[in-house]
Amino acid sequence: MNQEKIGKFISSLRKEKGYTQLELAKKLGVTDKAVSKWERGLCFPDMSLLIPIVEIFDLTLNELLLGEKSSKKSQEHIEEVNKDILVYSSNEIKKTKKREKILKCIIFIVSFLFILVATFSVIRYYYNQKQEKELEKYVEHIEQNLKDLNFKKDNPLRSPNSILKIDNVTYVVPKVFYRLFNQNKSIKDIHKEILSYSDYENLTGIIVYFNGIEIDVHQYKTIGEKVNKMVSIQCNQDGSLVKKDRTDQERQFYQENKEEIQDRIYKIMMMWNSVFEY
Repeated sequence: MNQEKIGKFISSLRKEKGYTQLELAKKLGVTDKAVSKWERGLCFPDMSLLIPIVEIFDLTLNELLLGEKSSKKSQEHIEEVNKDILVYSSNEIKKTKKREKILKCIIFIVSFLFILVATFSVIRYYYNQKQEKELEKYVEHIEQNLKDLNFKKDNPLRSPNSILKIDNVTYVVPKVFYRLFNQNKSIKDIHKEILSYSDYENLTGIIVYFNGIEIDVHQYKTIGEKVNKMVSIQCNQDGSLVKKDRTDQERQFYQENKEEIQDRIYKIMMMWNSVFEY
């Protein structure tokens, strides 16, 4: 289709009818600027306007698309024009189908991702619920073990620890239940420890600490109103001193307090197995 030729054809038909661009535009429901662009060959009328145009100018559709009134010569081009129309229509249909295909693909991907996220959220929710119930059950078990060993709750205003005094030595099991499910905490990740104090009230003397792996022994002394850590050593679970480079002060501290340290480690190990066994 020759867009410029069709534009000039529309212009000549309009003038034959004695219409201005504005009058023709009003009949077709468009602006006079649109008519001006057609006649200058800048654009082609919308497909929906072709029938109204041929009716106004008493033409056939082929004559309008050919850009001239029918003649023997022009009839030879009708088939070619019709082919152009079919190609144009076919291309538009292909474009529409392609857009629909892309849209369906996008909808499918978004739907799949939504279902995937929803499924993951549900699974995670039920997993966390199971973890929480198992953790609560484990804590109840620990608290019952503490009662069986005659541990009692410390002053609630001070701390939620459980304590047991044996021969003027205080054994302490801190609160073990931490609701940290956003960090995927499980029973094996729960924080557990047992400590023993020579003087629990003033936090002085020998303090033995066990967290299931390491045994640390510290000596604290009160100097004036300040508590100072004097010596720190590490021991094995049998109460022996870990073989590391030690200062004379550390070796002397261990030798002078060996019997007490070994006795308290032994009792802590017995308590550990009784409290945290599950």
